[in-house]
Amino acid sequence: AVKRPGVYEIVEGMRVVDLVDLAGGLDQMADLDLINSKINLAKLVFNEDHIVIPFIASAETDLNSTDSLLNTS
Repeated sequence: AVKRPGVYEIVEGMRVVDLVDLAGGLDQMADLDLINSKINLAKLVFNEDHIVIPFIASAETDLNSTDSLLNTS
């Protein structure tokens, strides 16, 4: 739920919040409650991380684990 989803080149020391900014910021339909409770915006990002910022409609998916939001495998 960012304005410009895609693949971004990261720089060492970047955090999830920096990546959200690179992607144009949060979309107006971003699920802010879920983002604030499940996503650590201060987490450092690394090459090959897959970060999902959920839309309000996707809140019905199983989000019991932050792995479904931040896939670092």
